[in-house]
Amino acid sequence: MKAKELLIIAMLFISTFMKSQTIDNVVDNHLILVNYWNTVGPTKEAKFSKYIESNHGMNQNFTTWKKENKFLYIKEFWYYAESFYIKRNVNTEGITMDESQIDISRFEMNRKQTEESVINISGFKDVIVLLPLNKLIYKP
Repeated sequence: MKAKELLIIAMLFISTFMKSQTIDNVVDNHLILVNYWNTVGPTKEAKFSKYIESNHGMNQNFTTWKKENKFLYIKEFWYYAESFYIKRNVNTEGITMDESQIDISRFEMNRKQTEESVINISGFKDVIVLLPLNKLIYKP
């Protein structure tokens, strides 16, 4: 992204959320997300974008939505890829989880305000760990 596009996105983001958050939090979250997006490669994007695509229409509808909502796409991408992590080999039996197959929104009711939540699904040797609400940069 060019600096001009980032500035426009920042201004839109800040103006949209000034009423609900302090300006410092908005700017901090914006900078975190921009820096985060710069680390995401095409493989990771392909791995985690399918839930966003299913939420915003498939094929051309998604391509158009993504083009018109670049910063919202980055926020939603962060949510589906980074608002949780997998703790490996917690259980002695089961198969390994593929984090790209997890629609994390299904587990949102388990998320706690200030501490991580552990989701243990039978048949898997790994567990899902949800970041607490106070650590989320974005939640749809």
